[in-house]
Amino acid sequence: AAATAAAATAAAAPGGLKHYRLEFEINDFPQHARWKATHRESIAAIQEKSGAALTVRGQYFPPGSTPDSSRGERKLFLVIEGGSESVVKAARAEVKRVIEEATARGLISTRN
Repeated sequence: AAATAAAATAAAAPGGLKHYRLEFEINDFPQHARWKATHRESIAAIQEKSGAALTVRGQYFPPGSTPDSSRGERKLFLVIEGGSESVVKAARAEVKRVIEEATARGLISTRN
């Protein structure tokens, strides 16, 4: 499964501070990996470790289904936001690690 991650984009926030935002699509990962990445405890741990804010957006679309963009539908993704590009990238790396670890565990458990 492939994830799409847009480059971190910077925007001026109120008060002249920069605000960085990145979207990380998780829709096409296995169910266990999606669950692990969107679970409240996982998100809280990633936020605490990185200093970024994570928000789950979109909805799950099974393989072969396509979101209706005219209705604003989007595949399941995480929004990662922070005050610096390094904070956002650190959170993205941690999300990726959690997903890869959960995917690997799922593959191992299906073989046993």
